[in-house]
Amino acid sequence: MPGRQPLPRRVYWVRRLVVLGVPLLVVAIVVAFLTRGGGAEPEAGPTPTPPERTASAGPTPTPSQTRTGPAAPVPDCADSGLAVAVEATKDSFHAGEKPSFAVTLTNTGPTACVVDSDQVSRTAVVRSGDEVVWSEDPCVGKRQGSRPLLLAPGQDDTSTFTWPRVRSAEGCPSGLPAPKSGTYRLDYAVDGVAASRVVFTLG
Repeated sequence: MPGRQPLPRRVYWVRRLVVLGVPLLVVAIVVAFLTRGGGAEPEAGPTPTPPERTASAGPTPTPSQTRTGPAAPVPDCADSGLAVAVEATKDSFHAGEKPSFAVTLTNTGPTACVVDSDQVSRTAVVRSGDEVVWSEDPCVGKRQGSRPLLLAPGQDDTSTFTWPRVRSAEGCPSGLPAPKSGTYRLDYAVDGVAASRVVFTLG
């Protein structure tokens, strides 16, 4: 076979450009695809609506938090029902011994009531025959603070009253003689409610 004739140099250059150009074209296409985000953008769905916020109602008040207005005043026991009982702790008291008495206040009414059992509300008088030997008011001195008691229906309270075994007189003079031996009686009342008279003896 006769030997091939060498191709023109231009042909060789064209072949080289084709061989080099194809890969470059592929790279350019890939770069362009990636730059545009890999194709068409997905359709955007509807924007979700945030859930409606309802106002907080706050805690429901408990019965203890519920305001019911001012409470009705508690009545005095003397108006609704009060019993006063006084009893000497002994029938006879020796010389120099101060007579003492148990005082019981009872709520006899149908509802709770308040009573003051201290000197502010009580009256105590010691007599011998028709003579007033001693009276707590006014010579006992300044009235002390009150002792209010809240008593439920049927409830009672017992305290002790002591006679200082001295005399008193109008104008509260000093230097009065001491009470003599003999029989005496005590008249005792609270808020105007009187107890039964108590008879006792001084030795």
